[in-house]
Amino acid sequence: MARGQAAKARKVSAKKAAKASGNSSTQRAATTSDTSGRPSKLLLAIGAILLAGTLAFVAFSQRNQAVDDGGLPDHILNTFSNYDQSKQSVAVNTAPRPVLGFLTPWNKGGYSTAKRYRGKLTHVSPVWFQIERQGPEKYVVKGEQDVDVEWLKEMAEPTADGKYIKIVPRVIVESLNQPSLVALLTENIERRAFASALYRLCDKYKFDGIVLELWSRIQVTPDMRSILTESIGNIGKRLHKKNLEFGIVVPPLKESFGANELRALQHDVDLFAMNTYDYSQPTTAGPNAPFLWVENCLKELRPNELATSKLLMGLNMYGNIYGPGGGQAIVGHQFIDILRAQRGRITTTWNDRAKEHFMQFTVNGIQNSMYYPTERSVAARVELAKTLNVGLSLWELGQGLDHFYDLL
Repeated sequence: MARGQAAKARKVSAKKAAKASGNSSTQRAATTSDTSGRPSKLLLAIGAILLAGTLAFVAFSQRNQAVDDGGLPDHILNTFSNYDQSKQSVAVNTAPRPVLGFLTPWNKGGYSTAKRYRGKLTHVSPVWFQIERQGPEKYVVKGEQDVDVEWLKEMAEPTADGKYIKIVPRVIVESLNQPSLVALLTENIERRAFASALYRLCDKYKFDGIVLELWSRIQVTPDMRSILTESIGNIGKRLHKKNLEFGIVVPPLKESFGANELRALQHDVDLFAMNTYDYSQPTTAGPNAPFLWVENCLKELRPNELATSKLLMGLNMYGNIYGPGGGQAIVGHQFIDILRAQRGRITTTWNDRAKEHFMQFTVNGIQNSMYYPTERSVAARVELAKTLNVGLSLWELGQGLDHFYDLL
């Protein structure tokens, strides 16, 4: 999820680094040459090892990266300029698995994107609500000021093929101190009060259910996993009795959520939205969702047929740009602005292991690198989802480029 601006990394003094390198080199020279000044056998051996390692790294890089012919930025700009949005109003999703799209109130483009491409989606999850415990058995839902009633009415209309999109807003658990967490996880009366607050919310706005973000919000210890699983299952059962769908956001960490939890919850949870993105840290330029990492995160859950039909692979519609001070998230219109401003001056590279493009360009003598989804990277992940027979979870609608939806 481009979930806010990434913190800028601390700058490193080049002069200090150079000085330190020079000092250490002098010390190494004093210990790796003989009295005549000739390199010792130890130095020659180390040099041979380093040379072999360097050659191996170069060979590895050449196998896994290929510099494009420079035409990709122009292709993206031309596709963006000539794209016919009207054709998507009648597009339909023929995939048998769910496609969930998140949208946020601070990105107004998400609302129009959801309407325009709703034929490609099965569920839409507006990020509107927070739930807090304000005392014993007292749970309050906040965020109703963000509800767009007119948009909800428009989304209630059927798609071109006569289907109806399910609205399942995300509800994030906030202000969860230790006593509140313990109460929710261990006391049945607290779970009932929690589920009742969610039901009242859905009943008021006629939602089809909710997507709960709790699991990914807490540090799950080994002794907590079973009781957390039980609590989530209990809430799911209560919402199912009210004919509501229940989804949860899960982290891509087997130490927190794994195969046992998936199997235990497969009857009580309808959607498992896994956050398979944000792999690289803001301090280090790198791919957002390396392909093999995404694949392994899903395979490690070892889902059976029922669980597979409910498992959603997270697909980022945003990217990241990195400079000397670190990285920050960028969305579609920012990406297009950069391509236009740097047209003809961008080097584009395809990382075949990560199956992502990255682009490099210089501004005022400063090197910048950028990872942003492209048709090729999105298509690879959509194909992976089809191969694994899982659905998709898009973070977020309105952040990507319109032609990405042709690939769904």
